Amino acid sequence: MSDSVNHTRTFEILTAGPVGSRRRPRDWPDDVDALKAMVLAMACEQAAKEAQLKAVKQRLSGWRP
Repeated sequence: MSDSVNHTRTFEILTAGPVGSRRRPRDWPDDVDALKAMVLAMACEQAAKEAQLKAVKQRLSGWRP
């Protein structure tokens, strides 16, 4: 018989506890919501500009002899 079979083995039993209720989303004032929307729109516009610039750079590098 193999020597590794005779070793003591330990098992850990994991139990799940009750799941707590989710926290209600924060209710922001209207001016803060408007500011968040404006910042998100600016970020999306910037990402679109960067993607367009990257596409132009790839086209230009492909035309080089």
